[in-house]
Amino acid sequence: MKIGFKVFLRTENFEISTIEEILRSENALFKITKYGYTEPVRNKFEDDTKEVVEMYENNYSLILKGSNKFWLSSSIFPEGISIWAGEVELKETKVDSISELINFVQLFSRNNQLLFGNIKSVEENDQKHKKVEGSGVGWEGASIWDFFEFLPGIYWYTIFGRELVNAIGRENFDNIKGVVRTDPGDESLAFHLNEPIIPDDWQKRLAIENEIAQIIRKDLFYNKETNKDNLSYPEKFKDYIMTFGPGY
Repeated sequence: MKIGFKVFLRTENFEISTIEEILRSENALFKITKYGYTEPVRNKFEDDTKEVVEMYENNYSLILKGSNKFWLSSSIFPEGISIWAGEVELKETKVDSISELINFVQLFSRNNQLLFGNIKSVEENDQKHKKVEGSGVGWEGASIWDFFEFLPGIYWYTIFGRELVNAIGRENFDNIKGVVRTDPGDESLAFHLNEPIIPDDWQKRLAIENEIAQIIRKDLFYNKETNKDNLSYPEKFKDYIMTFGPGY
């Protein structure tokens, strides 16, 4: 099964050590074998992290690939936010490896660079964001432009950066039930549902996630039943993201 992940970062705060640590990983799930900044990715990675870092700094883009159909790519936007997103394919018998993916995503929680992130199956992403109109197919509620207005949702695993937690109110996360907390460090806050990443009943799963979203803060999280125009961040976080410079 394909498992996707995405993190939104403040570009100005990005630590190059994040890339270096990813490249040095000995975990077979994420061991990097190739790198580049456009497709097709052809550069073979052996152990020269400096060359990869220079490519990122010179091109404001990076694509990393490995075994298990693992890939990770970065996109930097002039508004001061970067998106790092990727996928890894896990066998049904290796679902315990999801804890290793959580640890991998939490590498991004450092130097107050992390804003928000998630881990979800490809199926969950479709359930939440895929829109079909006639013969057209699109996705809604999870773009960089949407992120400037509201959060894309609660997922199987969700991580909130320090500034977002403080703007929402750390106490607003205290009453969430049916989740397992993790410790991402850097005053971030993260949890995953206390159930398998692929549910038997998607409608029940979406209802659970929407209930958690309402407990944290009403009118903050996207779902298909909500008018996007009624969603907004706390003023403190709105003001914070408006201070971002491009970061390059």
